[in-house]
Amino acid sequence: MRFRYTYCLAVAVAVAILMGKQSGAICQPSCPCINITNNSTICNITFNTTTRPLNWQDFFEYEVDKIQRLDLRFKNIFQSQIFPLQEFLQFNWSSLQELKLQNLQTDDTVNTFFGMAYLEKLPKLTKLVLRLGPMYLFAGNLQSPLHLSYLDVSDNGYLNFDNLANIIDISGNELEELYANSINNLDDAYLTDSFFKSFEKTKLKIIHIINSNIKTINSPNISNFLQFVEEIDVSQNDVDIYMSTYYSAGNIRNLKIFKGSNILVERYRTDTCENTNPEEKPETGFCKFMNFKVNYALFTSLEVVRIADNEPCNKICEHSKCTLPETMRLRELRLSKSSCKIFDVEIKGLHMLEIFDFSVNGCEYINPLAFSGMISLKTLLLNGNELFKMVKGHLDQFENLIRKNRNLTNLDLSSNGLVTLPNDFFELNTELKNLTLSSNIFSYFPNGIFANNMKLEILDVSNNMLSVTDWLSSNLVNLRVLNIRNNRITTLDSDARHLIDSRSVFTFLDNNPLDCSCENNDLYVWLSNQKSPSLNITEVYCTQTGISLLSHIHRIDSFSNDCRLKRYIGLLGLLSIPVIIAICCVLYYRHYQNILRLRRIRRQLKDFAEENVAPQQQFLLYLAYSFADSETVLKQIFPELEARLQRELKVADKLVCISDRDFDVGTSISDEIIRAVSSCTSVLFVISKEFASSRWCEFESEIAIYQKKPIIIVALEQIKIKSLPSSLRKVCYKWTRMEWPGNKDVNKLDDFWKKLTMAVIKCTDVKY
Repeated sequence: MRFRYTYCLAVAVAVAILMGKQSGAICQPSCPCINITNNSTICNITFNTTTRPLNWQDFFEYEVDKIQRLDLRFKNIFQSQIFPLQEFLQFNWSSLQELKLQNLQTDDTVNTFFGMAYLEKLPKLTKLVLRLGPMYLFAGNLQSPLHLSYLDVSDNGYLNFDNLANIIDISGNELEELYANSINNLDDAYLTDSFFKSFEKTKLKIIHIINSNIKTINSPNISNFLQFVEEIDVSQNDVDIYMSTYYSAGNIRNLKIFKGSNILVERYRTDTCENTNPEEKPETGFCKFMNFKVNYALFTSLEVVRIADNEPCNKICEHSKCTLPETMRLRELRLSKSSCKIFDVEIKGLHMLEIFDFSVNGCEYINPLAFSGMISLKTLLLNGNELFKMVKGHLDQFENLIRKNRNLTNLDLSSNGLVTLPNDFFELNTELKNLTLSSNIFSYFPNGIFANNMKLEILDVSNNMLSVTDWLSSNLVNLRVLNIRNNRITTLDSDARHLIDSRSVFTFLDNNPLDCSCENNDLYVWLSNQKSPSLNITEVYCTQTGISLLSHIHRIDSFSNDCRLKRYIGLLGLLSIPVIIAICCVLYYRHYQNILRLRRIRRQLKDFAEENVAPQQQFLLYLAYSFADSETVLKQIFPELEARLQRELKVADKLVCISDRDFDVGTSISDEIIRAVSSCTSVLFVISKEFASSRWCEFESEIAIYQKKPIIIVALEQIKIKSLPSSLRKVCYKWTRMEWPGNKDVNKLDDFWKKLTMAVIKCTDVKY
């Protein structure tokens, strides 16, 4: 039986080594451990809590005297739901070096107290974590001190600072790290020399007492008790630190990191920060830290100061200069969330400062020389302020805000309500690598604003109102991340696309109203050819259709064809414009020529009327024809028509006027046409294709129409009315016409002559 358990433990240790590498546990072959988590495992030998609930007595099955690490955490993993700590710690844990007891559910009636004396049988214990929740933790009566180097008693609601002091007393001289966060939930704590005296024999380097209701720290001799300390964090305590404590703390020569929030400093003035208003309202937080007496020379080793979430202060050192000793080694200074509206101070002496956090203060004005002495500054966080007010009222000073910080690599100006920036604002910050300008109201950036920032790697301009990307400079040769989401960008110009392609820039384009029209077709072709996942367009939609850009890209071929067709149609439309203009010009020219002809005809008729007496009606009919049709007209139509008219009217006079017989020789043709038409009762037009192309025939028709003569039309052949002169075209649309049948069909020809003869006779009395 004993052999079986030993073998099981060996297997468990081997499995624990492999699992520990994955979970982050430090389990070495020479350092066996027991780790009970919410999965209910002991050295990865599973006890299924649904089939066989875990019993704390199961530990008897193992050689616990060889265990060096023990980690028990999470509630409700034991069969009885009650974990008897006292009995458990009576095991022979002679090799145990690290013990973690967290969130264990114990018998409230029996185990409401946990005394450190329970640990006296753990001679090699160096690291102790006791997060016992509702249990009362107290020192107890140890016969000899422990040998702890690490002590974590956080999250013990019933642990007060008197008991904590006693626990530190018995923890031994080797204690280096103390974590007592979220303790003392019942009473406010006022820490004095009597508390810090418990630290005197330790080698504490790290002290974290966060969110533990500390109201006052007043320990004039604190430096005697914390001579080895390097890091102190008393954040979230609303603590008032008396100046006597500050003086003594200055002698803690190894202090490198100080973190605090809601810090109050007793008011006391000094020449290090000049201020000439003694009636000023008492201030809190960093206002006091900077404005009043602090012996900075004593903090020569201090590297990190974090004083955030302080009570509101309206101003810091208004119109003042704070000169700090050049021996200060401060590398990080964080003053966020302190509601400092005005930072009108010129700080000198922080030559080694690398990180300055002045975020979320609602600051409206910063002295342009505030950062000038921080020559080593690399990270400047000014987000969450109201610097747009400084731009409006003090633009010349805003332009010089960071000009002297030439080593700056990380700058955050987000959430400042900024509308624009000067063209040369980043000109001297050639070392910038990370620039955040998000959540402002930028609608544009001046061209060349980033021309000198060739080392820029991350550029965040999201949540603005940018509509174009022409501000992206080709000099951004090291750009890796470009965040332009949540803007008003409709397209990426060719320079921006080239920059993204050439540098494989990881680009966030989400929530921009991209224009999915054909004008942007080259953009979609480019997007469809992107094989790298560096371009994030999963949440990009087209403004015209509302569909996903990815869906749009998937149908890029058909879309390109549609765009090509539209482009051709548009091109034809452009080309048709000069054609339409030419047609309009021709039509206008012809219309103008018609007007001129009408004017000429009127003038000729007027001249004819003035020179001649109104002619009598000498002829019954004026026969108008083309010279090309003379053979048919003069031999077939004219003689027969005149003979039939003479028989019908029983006269022997000439009744039909033709140019070849009745025009006077040696006179103007136009005058003769006017005279002939005027002397006739009606006009007969023998039309043909040759007639339509004859200028004299057109003139005859215009004279006849102008004089309102009755018109008879005989067509020698099929002819399109549109080919006729405009004047005669109107007549053809208004009057009926006859077709010449020829001499082949005698019946049709006889009928033709009867109808034509009667038409001429009827027109004798017809008025136009």
